[in-house]
Amino acid sequence: MAAIATGVVRPGQLTPIADPPMVVRALALLARGFPERDDAFWRRGFARIEALRAAGHLAGPDGYVLESPEGDAGVILTLRRSRGGDDGQGELPICNLSSWSVEPAHRSLAPLMLRQVLKAEEGCAVVTDLTPSAIVETLNAKLGLTPWSEGTIIAFAFPFAAMPRRRGYRIFAYDAGSRTMLDAGQRAIAERHLELGCIAAVIETPEGASPLILRAIRRRGLEVGQVIFAASRAAVIRALPSLMRFLIRRGMPVAWIDAPAGLCPAGAHFRAGQKRFHTGGLPADRLDYAYSEFVIFGV
Repeated sequence: MAAIATGVVRPGQLTPIADPPMVVRALALLARGFPERDDAFWRRGFARIEALRAAGHLAGPDGYVLESPEGDAGVILTLRRSRGGDDGQGELPICNLSSWSVEPAHRSLAPLMLRQVLKAEEGCAVVTDLTPSAIVETLNAKLGLTPWSEGTIIAFAFPFAAMPRRRGYRIFAYDAGSRTMLDAGQRAIAERHLELGCIAAVIETPEGASPLILRAIRRRGLEVGQVIFAASRAAVIRALPSLMRFLIRRGMPVAWIDAPAGLCPAGAHFRAGQKRFHTGGLPADRLDYAYSEFVIFGV
């Protein structure tokens, strides 16, 4: 892990955000880097991070401050978790790079900061970047991060809600009955995200049952269910008739599923746009934004 030496500060040194004074410094940088977000927005997010860390769902520092001899030059948040124990698939730490910014006078240090953070987090089997700017997308590609999706599948209630359910694919609300279909780790991720304001369900496929987590967002006057966690995006798409009926009962006539364009089914619309990136051992079909900035900050 990169750290700051006592005394002279070299350009590009990182200090972990691991105590209240460092959080204060990070807040100042975030406020300048994201002027559209107020101080309360970031403080709510940090409070959630601390609560998730105390409960054992996040680990490590909140992120890093990039330093230079002239003062703090940048900030990046690292939402580090272990997928093991959440979904029964074994120990696979994930670090999500979130909300990073470099001061205008130090923009040339941005690639160095990202390289150093990737090195500091090399103990994580998977690194993700879910909300990069267009410039950062180019930087991610140069540093070996792979696009996880090409855009978003947008499915409306009709025609899917009127279609017959595909044999072997069903979606159940997460409740006392359906929770018994999941193992302890799968129940944990569903219940933690319910506590964080998400919608939890269980998707049943011929391969078995797994958690399905969505968040409710509003876009262009419509309530949308955005898929946050699914073991298989392809399975969710096959279950669209069941999913859309599930969402309609909750007042949401639209579903969003980040995916490659090739997965978009007839009757849905594919919107090219925001790419999500990852490096490491995540299955290509998986959608895993658990404990990410979508949930913690609501971006």
